[in-house]
Amino acid sequence: MAIGISRKLSQLTLSLHYGLSARPHRPGWVTLQLVCVLGLLALLAVSFAMPARAEETLPENSSSKSYGSGWACDIGYRATSAECEKVVVPPNGYATDTAYGRGWECEYGYVRKGMKCQLIAVPEHGYLDSFGTSWSCERGYSSDGTVCQEILVPDNAYLTDTEYGTGWECAHGFVANHDRCDEINVPANGYLTSSSYGYRWECDRGYTKEGDQCAAVQVPANAHINYGGDGWTCNRPYEQVGETCELP
Repeated sequence: MAIGISRKLSQLTLSLHYGLSARPHRPGWVTLQLVCVLGLLALLAVSFAMPARAEETLPENSSSKSYGSGWACDIGYRATSAECEKVVVPPNGYATDTAYGRGWECEYGYVRKGMKCQLIAVPEHGYLDSFGTSWSCERGYSSDGTVCQEILVPDNAYLTDTEYGTGWECAHGFVANHDRCDEINVPANGYLTSSSYGYRWECDRGYTKEGDQCAAVQVPANAHINYGGDGWTCNRPYEQVGETCELP
């Protein structure tokens, strides 16, 4: 800035010299030139008086933030007061770019134990999860916490995809009884349902449950099977009187 003002001042000084020589009888022109020169001299004095802005000193192993002001430590270093201290990363670990926490994480297949990265012991028929921090058993095996045990599936059953419970369910038409699947006895005029509790069967339309059997609904004269299919309703204009349908 000072150099630019100095150059401008030199140009105006020359202009003033030539102006005074070319226009000796125009005092207004001389006054204007003098005002400009004095103004530039004042700016030049101010520019020399203002100290140059000191650039921020960055500590070693740091860089200026991409937004805002200040600085941040490079990956593998963390801020301690006004310095960047190297993060001690244990074997089988790697430095992170977070400004908080330990500053390191364990590699896939390792888990943090104190300040170390310990290898995850995956048992036979087991596999690491997608994060690499724990393991699960293959389909057909269940975990007891340390090993993967084969799931014994009884007859008329199939494997499930859940790691909870027995690991198997009975096929349709069968019910679990401890470690086996017993066939559901469906009575005549009945059918299997998808229910997982209770009888697991219902009676056909026109029949009603009586114990473990399906008995035919006894429809009196002037009546018909109801909407639910397990009873009867009088025809209009008949009204129910006990077990019969009578005119009102």
